Order: sequence, then C-alpha cells, then structure tokens
Amino acid sequence: MKRCVAVLLLLLFGTATVMAEPESYSEAKKAFELFRMAMNNSLKMTYIERILQLSPDSEYGWFAKGYREDSKRNYRQGILYYTKAIEIRSTFADAYNNRGLDKYDLGDMSGALSDHTKAIEMDPGFATAYNDRGVVKQKMNDLSGAMEDYSQAVKFNPNHSIAYDNRGLVKFRMKDYAGAVEDHGKAIELAPNDPYPYYNRGVAKLTMNDNNGALQDLSTTLGLDPRFVKAYNDRGLVKFRLGNYQGAMEDYSKAIDLDPGYALAYDNRGLVKFRLKDYAGSVQDHTKALEYAPGDAIIWNNRGLAKEFLKDYGGAIEDYGRAIQINPNYALAYYNRGLARINAGSRAEGCADLQKAGQMGYMKAYQDIQTNDCGR
Repeated sequence: MKRCVAVLLLLLFGTATVMAEPESYSEAKKAFELFRMAMNNSLKMTYIERILQLSPDSEYGWFAKGYREDSKRNYRQGILYYTKAIEIRSTFADAYNNRGLDKYDLGDMSGALSDHTKAIEMDPGFATAYNDRGVVKQKMNDLSGAMEDYSQAVKFNPNHSIAYDNRGLVKFRMKDYAGAVEDHGKAIELAPNDPYPYYNRGVAKLTMNDNNGALQDLSTTLGLDPRFVKAYNDRGLVKFRLGNYQGAMEDYSKAIDLDPGYALAYDNRGLVKFRLKDYAGSVQDHTKALEYAPGDAIIWNNRGLAKEFLKDYGGAIEDYGRAIQINPNYALAYYNRGLARINAGSRAEGCADLQKAGQMGYMKAYQDIQTNDCGR
C-alpha cells in the first residue's frame, strides 16, 4: 500500500521519469525528414523502405505504407493507410496532404480540397500543400483561388519550381500570356532539366505569335524528353506557321508514331497536305482523325474542304453538315457549305448558308453573297 502511495506522489509532483521514444521510432522520424527533403523519387522510396523497417506501426510507418501504395496507383488503399496515420497523430500535415492527392486522383475534388486545407491548418508554411490545393482549385475552375495558393507556395518556398510553372498555367488561362512566360521562365531557372516549363512557355509564346521563341522552347522540350508527344504536335504548328511544311509534316508524323490515336496530329498533318495540294492525302488524314474524334466539328469541316477541292461536292456538303450538326454556331462551316452548294448547282441553298454565316459574324460571306448574286 505504501508503495502505491509513493508512486502517486511522484506523479503529482511531476518527478516521475518520462518514457523516452524508442530508438527505432526516433530513427524513423529522422528518415521521414530526409524523405521530405529528397529531390527524386528513387531516393524518396529508399527512405520509405527504411521507415517501414524501423517503425511500421507508427504514424510514419502508416504514411510510408500509403506512399508505397501510391507508387502502385492503389489510391484507395493509400487513403486507408494515410487515415490510419492521422488516427495516430491528428496533426500529421503530410498525411492529410497525401490523402488529398489520392482523393484528387480518384476524382474526389471536394475531399481533396478539404484534406489540403487541413494540411495547411496543421502547418501554415507548408508550401507543397498550397501548391497541391492550387491544383485542385484550378481543376475546379477557381482560377483566382489557384493563383493565390500558388503565390503562397512560392512565398514559403521561393525554389518551388512546380508552383511557378502551375501559376504560369493559370495566368495562361486568364489570358495573361506575358505573365505566363515570366512564371514558366522562373520555373526553368529553378529546374533547367524539367521539360514541362519549357513546353508550357513554348505554348504561351506560340499564343503570342512569338514563333521563333516557341520553336526554341519546344525544341528544348524535345531535347530533354524525345517522347513528349504534344511538343511534336505544337512544334509542327510553329513550323507550319513559319512555312516549313516538310518540317511540320515530320513533327506531326513523329507525334503519330508515338501516339497512333492522336487525332489532332492527324488533323494537323492533313492541313499540311492540303497546303501542299495533296487533297487526297488530306482527306485520308482527316478521315483517320475522325476515327478517334468523331465529335470534333473542326475535323469534319477540314475534311469537307479537302473534298471540295477534289470536286467531291456531295461529300463536302455532307461533312460540313456534320460539322454544323455538332456545332450549330459554326459560321465557317455554313460558309464553306454555302460555297460547296453553289458549286454543286444548288444556288438557293448555298446563298441561304452564306447569309447564315454572315449573320453569325463571318463577314467574308457578304462578299460571296454579292459575287454569286444571291440577292436576285
């Protein structure tokens, strides 16, 4: 009885010895901090395996299990493991954030937003959580919210190249192309071997009609990643603009080699063939594009134009009609169908289409209305 009283007195006066953390737990904690600082996934996985060896049932161990499942794209299982880590330590910001990433990958945007927000509440200077929440907001078309989060990310971590690159993408969507070029440029300074900022800056320059600048950035992209399909397609567009049709053809063909189902590359190559007056080849490429994108009104219009130049007016009229069916406000398709109908001898119907195109704002139609005496 006296022994029990003595223990009680020790506890009341705070003189009892506090149990130290097991050495394996302390080492797992250190491995986790090294994991956070690691710059490449191979090194990160090394620390993950180390954590699992040291303390598999701690919050760090459950986090490591979740991360390992993420590497296998088993996101639902990853969520369960991160949740277990949070149950052990409710302030575990990294577990909330990674659980948010898994929810994002599963299409649960509201759940992802909630978890990233919780991570920031637990760690207000968590730059990666701000970046990841920005991605969710961008996906949800909250562009101003995404911009704010990316700005917070680079505030807390001025070397966060991905946040700069992402903010550039938001500026691009907001039509601030010069701002986008600036942010992608900052990302390139911080990560000169990452192909994505070069690609994104190249697209922004392309939109600004800086064709030579775009050509340089897209070529750098492909130097860093020779299998970057979209970069081939977009560089083909730059070369087309610069009058290098053979070079454009080669780039579109390379994109198709890498992705045989890439409808846009087939369509663009068809436009090059059209410019080179290979109308049959143009029809062939647009037809291939339509196999993969049958709901694209622009491709139907483009094939119709190639058929019209082959004097296949019936086929052209049918293709323009499909384009209009998909997009009833497609003024150019009405205009093209109008001319095809006139050439096919259906003057009244053709003039009606030209009138429709003009009413939709395609002003060139009014010139053809006069040329074809549609007012009579």
